[in-house]
Order: sequence, then C-alpha cells, then structure tokens
Amino acid sequence: MKFGIYSSIANPPRGEDLPRCVDEVIEEAQLAEQAGFDSCFFGEHHQDKDGFLPSPLIVCTAVAAATTTLRVGTSVILLPLHHPVRLAEDVVTLDIISKGRVTVGVGLGYQQADFDAFGVNMSDRVDLFEEKVHILRECWSGKEFSFDGKHHQIENLTVRPDTVQKPHPPIWIGASAPVSARRAANIGDALVTTPSTTLDNTVRLIDQYKAAAEAAGKTPTPVIMRDAWVASSRLVINAEMGLLISWATPAAINPTEAMRSAAISWVWVARSRVTSRSTATPPCTLPASSRQGRPLPDTH
Repeated sequence: MKFGIYSSIANPPRGEDLPRCVDEVIEEAQLAEQAGFDSCFFGEHHQDKDGFLPSPLIVCTAVAAATTTLRVGTSVILLPLHHPVRLAEDVVTLDIISKGRVTVGVGLGYQQADFDAFGVNMSDRVDLFEEKVHILRECWSGKEFSFDGKHHQIENLTVRPDTVQKPHPPIWIGASAPVSARRAANIGDALVTTPSTTLDNTVRLIDQYKAAAEAAGKTPTPVIMRDAWVASSRLVINAEMGLLISWATPAAINPTEAMRSAAISWVWVARSRVTSRSTATPPCTLPASSRQGRPLPDTH
C-alpha cells in the first residue's frame, strides 16, 4: 500500500494571498517526500471565489521541479473540458520534466459553471470523456493514428516526443457511482474514489470496480481518498476551522481493516495546512469535504 496527499490550492473565502498558498504546497510536498509519501495530487475547478487554482498540471510542474522522487498527479482533470491532443502534449512535457513521475487522474466533472466557462454541453460529458481517454492513449502510443468519433476527428497524427513512462503515464479515473466504477475498470488504469462518503460505501464501490476489472482481464488498482485535519485535538480543529470534522464511524476512526479487505493500492489524505507554520497565519486550504460540500475527486 502506498500513501499520498491531495492539495487543493485555495484560500477561502475570497482567494487572497494565493502566492503564499503555492509556497506552502511546495513546502508540504518536500516534507511529504522526506517523510516517505509516494505522491501529491491537485484538482481542477474554474472561477471559484476562494481562488481554487484551475490548472493542476502547472502546479504539478512546480512541485516536480522542487522534488526528486515524489510522484505528481491530477485528481482530477475535468477531461471533457480539454482538447485531448493538447492535454496529451502537456502531460508528455510534464513527464519529461519530472523524469517519469506523473499520474493523470481524470473525471467527468459535475459543476455546471465549469462547463459553461468553456462552452461545453454538460450532457455530452460521458461521450466526450470516453473519446478523450481513447485519444490520450493513442497520442502516447508513439505511433501514427487517426480517429473518427462523434466529437473528435483526427487524421494521421503522431505525437512527439514520447513519454518517459512506458507504455504511458497511468490514467486514473475518478468515480463515485457504480457506472463510473465500471468505466474505470474498462478504460482506466486505476479507480480513484471520493472522500465524500463512508468507508463502507467506498468498499462496496471498490468491490464493483474489482469485479468489472477482473471480468475485463485486468488487474484492479483501487485508490482511496479520505479527508484529514492534522491537529493535537478536536478542540483545536474546531478553533481553527470554525466547525468540527467528525469521522464518526468505527471504520473511519480505525480504517485499516476496511482498507485491507478492499485490497487498497493507494491511500491519499486530503490535507489542510502546513503544521510547521504558526496558527496566526490562516491555512490556505480546507479539507475537501468542508469546501461547500464539494466531493473530490470530481466524479459521477
């Protein structure tokens, strides 16, 4: 089992002092690397009042430049909003800069405002998503290809240069519903679950994913994501956040057995602050589930 962290760069409520937030996230990534964490991930949203940074691959590049072994990745890129060839080239660039340390987490997206900003019909997101995953794999094949789909037409394209990772950077698919879990099993390299549910629900989703992956002749790779706030006590959490985060179920308080039974490959912690900084400086991020009830990763 490997452990990683998720960092949503934002500063509620008005998105102030974001350069400090970026500095903190880079420092956290360096500390995570020193502590033996495997990876660090970033998400995507648009026009958020709290300043949520919308370009996770750029943040990944900054973190990759400041680390040497920590994997960097996205959780998730809102794939229906991106041209797959442009995205494929950006990932190739990051894979080269990081010397083969990038993981590409992708999801459908669920906020109407994100789709409106790019003029994308949200009702097309599933078709768009599946086409784009297919095109990404073709782009990273190192071979010339053509594609004639409902939304994309590509003729005689060879994407260069090649990726460092072979056959290509892993594609992890976010899911919070059975249909998405089956999609992850069929066209993805791993499943990423949402923290905005109980561990019991997460285990059931992973069981459905594992069954679909095995039926497709693939080795299941489930990734679980949970929220956490590092502090000396719940009273400190309450004082710092203005609300109490409660992991009330036994599985949430002591999740080891639940994760072992689901054969988890990765565990991410959605962290909230640099613990070495003074509490007089407000943290730039909140745990994922506290941010306007937003589920992370962005999936359905």
